[in-house]
Amino acid sequence: MLSRFTDNPKRDWRFLKEVNETRLLDLIRKEDGISRTELAKKAKMSKTAVSEIINRLITTGLIKEEGKGESTSSGGKRPTKLFIDPNGGYIFGLQIKRTKALISLADCMGNEVSRSIIEYEANPDLQTTFELLKDSMQSMMREKKFNTEKLIGIGIGVPGMVDAKTGNLILAETLQGWADQTFADRFVENFNAPVVVDNDINIQTWGEYLLGAGEQQNDMILVHIGDGIGAGIIENEVLVRGIMGGSGEIGYLSLKPYKSILKDNYFYHPEQEYVGQLFSRLNTVKAFERAYNELDMSAPSSFEVKNLKTFFAQADLGDEAAKKVIDHMAIMLAVLCSNMIIMLNSSMLVISGSEFNYSQYFLQKLQEEINEYIAVTPLQRSTKIVYGQLNSEAALKGAVSLALDILYKPFIRK
Repeated sequence: MLSRFTDNPKRDWRFLKEVNETRLLDLIRKEDGISRTELAKKAKMSKTAVSEIINRLITTGLIKEEGKGESTSSGGKRPTKLFIDPNGGYIFGLQIKRTKALISLADCMGNEVSRSIIEYEANPDLQTTFELLKDSMQSMMREKKFNTEKLIGIGIGVPGMVDAKTGNLILAETLQGWADQTFADRFVENFNAPVVVDNDINIQTWGEYLLGAGEQQNDMILVHIGDGIGAGIIENEVLVRGIMGGSGEIGYLSLKPYKSILKDNYFYHPEQEYVGQLFSRLNTVKAFERAYNELDMSAPSSFEVKNLKTFFAQADLGDEAAKKVIDHMAIMLAVLCSNMIIMLNSSMLVISGSEFNYSQYFLQKLQEEINEYIAVTPLQRSTKIVYGQLNSEAALKGAVSLALDILYKPFIRK
């Protein structure tokens, strides 16, 4: 993850005294109504220090103090309560994809107040796309009559590897020409606000962890199958990124060690070199075609990439072709998931992918294959396997949450 900050301390929300301010803001957010005395106790700070910071935060408009101070039964006054003021600031969350981008405008409690979608041709030019994003974001601010001085930050998810020092893409296969170009600073310079950039699977994992299936977990693995495959990892409530932001890039694993078990697999073709090629949407279509041919069945006229979800769902209704495709897909997916479970010993594995989500046959078959692989280890059944809850919303909510971390999580400069 990268945070790019402005050079203007009055517009850089890091002017808040780094650790203490963010600690108190986070406590106020979690308590949703807490007195200054209670806050000082929970933060283990003096009442004087807390009051000094609170007075400053009230001035910024980030928090508000409410209550009439009515007398208690013992004659004392009820303490006023501190709350985050949702209107005290706002953030943007962006999910940039191959042919479209989703933009969420949210208040400083993470509640979405506006959303926009922009579409473009595949492999768009970076500057052209940025102009579209900028115009849409500015239009959203004007529509809501938001003061630009209250923009806290921007969270962005992109497909590819992100340089943790510059906010630029190191590798961007689905956004050709974007790698090694200035990215985060374009937003910093135009919106004068901190920007957080991360890989799209990472922000999806973060969203699912905070607000979806992993909400009650300390650690979690998310495996997403879309037009390829990738994974996100949470360990001890921290998103694992790696030195180049490439943690979880399982799509780049070589197929060479697995060719013996994939020899007759519907998803495997001799020219394939990497795991990600097995799970492309086009390859999945080919797997269905092989299944129909082997079963001497005619593929429905409506069968194509955009209708894959419908055909996966047929497995739960007993469709033999759909069951065969899932059986073959589960073999390699179980190998990948089993290895990650053994290496990380996470409490939860979340499977995400709009094509097959909610197919109980798929989840059951995957569980059976994984159990077979890890049966000889003491880890059998130690990891709960579930579908994601947020689906297509996970990444955008994750981007919003990353932007909120600018306000609520201490940032230690190195």
